[in-house]
Amino acid sequence: MPLCWACSQIRPTHIGAREFRRENNLDDQPPKIKTYMLQPAVDLPVRARTCPFCALLYKGYGRAAARTESDNERDHQRELDSFTAYDSKLQKEFTQICFEARAPSDILSLCKQGQERVRYTKKLWIHSIVAFIPVEGAHNGLLEIRLRCFADEGTPAAVSEDITGCPPIPSADSLEAHKRTSSWLARCLKNYDGRHGHCVTSISGERFPRLPTRVIDVGSNTDGTSVRLIESHGLSARFWALSHCWGSPDKQPLKTTKATLSDRLVDIGLESLPKTFRDAITFTRNQGVRYLWIDSLCIIQDDTSDWERESKSMAAVYEQAEVVIVSADAENPQDGLFFDRIQHSLPVEMKYYYLNEDFNVRSSGSYFVWLDPTPRRPRGHCKTLMATGENWDGMIEMYSGLKFTYTSDRLVALEGLRSRFPNKSQDEYYFGLWRNLLPWSLVWRTKEKANRKRNVFKAPSWTWASVLGSIEFIELTTQFDSLVQDIRVDSSGRIYLTAMIKPAPRILRLLERTTTDPADIGSRSTTLAQLRDAPERLSEGDDFVICSEETELIGIAYLDEHELDELPGDVFVIGIVGFAEGSKGRQEDPGTAYRVLLVHRPSDLDSNAFTRVGTGKVYARWFEDSAELRDIILE
Repeated sequence: MPLCWACSQIRPTHIGAREFRRENNLDDQPPKIKTYMLQPAVDLPVRARTCPFCALLYKGYGRAAARTESDNERDHQRELDSFTAYDSKLQKEFTQICFEARAPSDILSLCKQGQERVRYTKKLWIHSIVAFIPVEGAHNGLLEIRLRCFADEGTPAAVSEDITGCPPIPSADSLEAHKRTSSWLARCLKNYDGRHGHCVTSISGERFPRLPTRVIDVGSNTDGTSVRLIESHGLSARFWALSHCWGSPDKQPLKTTKATLSDRLVDIGLESLPKTFRDAITFTRNQGVRYLWIDSLCIIQDDTSDWERESKSMAAVYEQAEVVIVSADAENPQDGLFFDRIQHSLPVEMKYYYLNEDFNVRSSGSYFVWLDPTPRRPRGHCKTLMATGENWDGMIEMYSGLKFTYTSDRLVALEGLRSRFPNKSQDEYYFGLWRNLLPWSLVWRTKEKANRKRNVFKAPSWTWASVLGSIEFIELTTQFDSLVQDIRVDSSGRIYLTAMIKPAPRILRLLERTTTDPADIGSRSTTLAQLRDAPERLSEGDDFVICSEETELIGIAYLDEHELDELPGDVFVIGIVGFAEGSKGRQEDPGTAYRVLLVHRPSDLDSNAFTRVGTGKVYARWFEDSAELRDIILE
């Protein structure tokens, strides 16, 4: 079936000697080039009947529209035979088609040095097509559809390197997939393009790192399939590591214990291992690597001293490993590493023309596009473990959302990471936070309903480690000043501080932001329409408000457990940071909010001791009226 006239004009012609304007964060935001305008989006269902490229866009539109309608993962994965339910949302504006490309590394470096406009003779490397379909109700009125590009080996598009994408591989466990992995790894370790210098040396600066205390010798393809545990005794060599989910208690992985250690050092029966382990061993062996580290087998699980020693080295193990294999889609070790991919579309052939510097056709041919099943898939790249977070707070935000089989391991696993922050070597560390970052690091909030009761590790309430669930630190402007006059932490985890404190009159759940029948509201809820001195709208996620007895808005509350029923009777507000009296920030915004902790008094025996129940922000004019400066203990 031939392309329609409009789609036949979409050609990734060579774009040497083309100007492009520098974009912010060019590494993360590829330039959009060579834009085409197709027929009105409302005509897409009709054109899809006769044009394969229009059909591909229509299929992508239907899936994206279904995804916005439902958060159910099954709805995301299902094939939709008909999209007529969404066709009424298509608009009369033109559909925009543009190629997404990446510049060579030398052009990127020029742009980062501040060149506002760069002229060059090298071409951009095209890897995908982005379609912006005008749809009613979509973000900015446009629904983004991403199509991946690839060219067959030896064709003009591939030889010229105009098209750099890879064709879809149905099975991740196929020979083709393993060959592609090998080519990526070779490009990384051999530093072909000069951008992988850090990949060819270990953290110690040597070519091969020192092996962990124990590793699995996976053997080689020439000496049979014998697999055993070895003690490294300081040997240096290449090794890989496996990161996997242990799963529920009835599907736990094979473990090494004091009773089985001697047997593991002789032989580990491959057939006795769960599928994820077998896949990892086979994959590692096929890539020519001899050693693999798996936590449940390389740490003696019932030896407390061995576990405590080795667990503190886990960060170094993952960082020193040449490759970390992640079983991202497996719920337990029985699921395996590799899955067949859902084929969402067949590739569509498109015309290709290569132009010389005089813009005359030098050669022609074709390339292919296909519908990416995961349009927001992150781009592959290499970076060190510490590059995952620019600072400690950023790393904790990512780390807090991880799922641990044993929640008591959360802080233990951080022991190795904290030694990787050289600027913190002289700082004191308490329960996942640094002393020099207090009191600012106290102002965090949970991104989902958290639970302190299920956390077997009983950390002090003021630290993020006291709750199970993902957290984020509330962004604070540099103009904020600490409102805490003195702060120290004792060995038991109690924080002693001197700060302003005041009772919170009422904390209510904010219902729909429209007027609601008062009979449906109840005594612990309110609506925006009922609040006095409230803005016309509040930010998404502002589900609880602090207000006076007269229902005047005082501030916003972020409850750790997202439930009023879990809230104790009397709640107090402790000022943590804000604009100090006479500061520039206070002059610019006299009614600005303080960032505060919400606490309650667990016992009448000590009137100065409090535990945290949340955080929030309150208006300075309310807080400064009758707030009391006193010595406070946070438990």
